[in-house]
Amino acid sequence: MNQARVIYTGWSGWEVRALSYSQANEMSECGKKFELKRISGWEEKLTGASLKFGIACENAVVAYLAGGVDPVKKFDSEWETWKNQELSYSSKDGDWEHLSGVGRGLMKEFPRQHKDRFAVIDGGKCFFQKKLRYSEINQGGLWNGVDIEYIADCIQPNLPILLDFKTASASYPEPQGDDLNFIGWDHQLSIGAWMSGIRNVGFITMVKTKTPKIQFITGRVTDEAIENVQLWIKRQLDRILNKDFTREIGFKFPNQHCTWCEVAEVCIGSPEKALAAGILTKKVSKSNDIESQINALDALEEV
Repeated sequence: MNQARVIYTGWSGWEVRALSYSQANEMSECGKKFELKRISGWEEKLTGASLKFGIACENAVVAYLAGGVDPVKKFDSEWETWKNQELSYSSKDGDWEHLSGVGRGLMKEFPRQHKDRFAVIDGGKCFFQKKLRYSEINQGGLWNGVDIEYIADCIQPNLPILLDFKTASASYPEPQGDDLNFIGWDHQLSIGAWMSGIRNVGFITMVKTKTPKIQFITGRVTDEAIENVQLWIKRQLDRILNKDFTREIGFKFPNQHCTWCEVAEVCIGSPEKALAAGILTKKVSKSNDIESQINALDALEEV
């Protein structure tokens, strides 16, 4: 059976043969970050609470839209799993109790807004977490024989519209004037529009503020936007294939982006201290003991 071209080999030895939006976006942010996380296996020791909170909210919304399940009860069930787990909380997120209240407020608000503003995704079957894949095996062409993969949060084929669910600490700017279709230029949605053939797209954003807010912004992806995102994917793919894992091209280094990079301590700080302090850990395929992790530091490129 023919297989797609290997893009890179991950930290576990697994050969990656499909480029996803998250991989391309991470490479776009910083090649060194991509290398440290996906190839060398560095990651934060503690899981970010905001990530798990976002998943709990999304699962609750999907359960409500797909089967009419009470989103508050579903969120409570999902979030309860993490009550006694060690998570990393930002100053804005506070603690488990604070996010629990925020999540319950958002899930109470969603059905109320759904009745009018979000009725757009009613009236037909929705597909959730739909995996789309573009294969170019043995074709060469723009992607050099590499598969491109995208997972759509929600597709409503009857309208049709493609939606992405998000949680955020602040609202997106409301589109005005010439920017009314700014959402149609979003790379993530443009990839989904290209691969699904659905040009109407939107974000449903659950904003983590004191007053629960659900933001719904839609737009339309143009041919120009699709051409633009295809070139963007091509740039990131070429860099990965050529092992061009340089730090943020075109930016002074280090810069403001490094302040929130989860692996910055390995890149510009002290990996040994990060390991000893339990800030970061290094995944290894055969052993996870500290000695193996320390020895693996010798393989890091000089920075």
